[in-house]
Amino acid sequence: MNTAQKTVSGVVRHDAVFALFLAVFVVILLWNPQLAPTDDFVFIDTLQRGNFLLYYSDAFPYYDTLALGRLIPLAGIEYNLFGLFSSAPSPFWYFLYHAFQAVIFALLLVWLLRKFTSNYFLIYGTTALLMLTPGFVITMLRLQLNERNLLFFMAIFVLLYLAYLKENKTSLAIWLVLVANIIIYYKETAFLAVGAFAFTRILLFWKTSDKKTRILDSLLFASALAYFVIYFFVVYLQSDLLYLGAAPSLIDYLKRFVNYAFFTDSFIYLILAPIFFIRLYRVFVKKYAPRPLMDPLLAGATAFSIVYLAIGYGPYYLLPAYAFAIPAVFIYFSAQGGS
Repeated sequence: MNTAQKTVSGVVRHDAVFALFLAVFVVILLWNPQLAPTDDFVFIDTLQRGNFLLYYSDAFPYYDTLALGRLIPLAGIEYNLFGLFSSAPSPFWYFLYHAFQAVIFALLLVWLLRKFTSNYFLIYGTTALLMLTPGFVITMLRLQLNERNLLFFMAIFVLLYLAYLKENKTSLAIWLVLVANIIIYYKETAFLAVGAFAFTRILLFWKTSDKKTRILDSLLFASALAYFVIYFFVVYLQSDLLYLGAAPSLIDYLKRFVNYAFFTDSFIYLILAPIFFIRLYRVFVKKYAPRPLMDPLLAGATAFSIVYLAIGYGPYYLLPAYAFAIPAVFIYFSAQGGS
């Protein structure tokens, strides 16, 4: 068998093993799914009774979401799709949507990483390991965790921006602004990822970008800023409860850092964050050339992650950051340190 044949054989083998992995993952996910004794109670008097699940509707029977300091208008909205076809959808259909997102996300990540390395073991291994992290598993096995949607749409955002950098099409720019706003309105902290990404693009590439790209980056930043302004006036000034909560102590910060860095999200705090600060030093002190996708992704993932040192610890809170972090780290090492 010659070298070319061995290469093709190896690729097919990796594809087959990964396809089997995805199949097993989906089977486990869809095995006898049920509503759980968590936040799933909100389905009882909404979708399970033929009513839409809309947190900010006057017909929502459980609590005032704004009064709780939350501004997540897209939360749970995807489940209403099944309410169009049934007056009491089976939980199977909700989890089928989760399975769809898991498979599509995995394929998108594999496709994206193939652009930066030809090491199929690394590509498939990274994707499989992410799908086996506590954060990913929890968001797939529980309903209404917006981190799952953020991960999905942030991966789409990265692919769209990569395509835009190559093709400079107006249609891609429109899709980017649309997807960015979907991301922002799924979770209070998501505006930080989009805002930091766009701000880094504006800061480092304004002078070298064409007019269309300047408008795109400005619209992305304006979208993030708009969410902050809306939150300030609609939630911050009106509610006694805030998403950030009380100011944490130094011990709180240290506990959260240890939990994230050494138990659930070592990749983010021990690999991504150091690379981000290395790039800061190299770009602004050593005058290295900025990278058009890598540096904004590093900034977005870091901004999204660091805020949780103040908000609190959750084993799935940082999951969305991986959509930005993994491609950024792959680019960094494929470019021999991002120089």
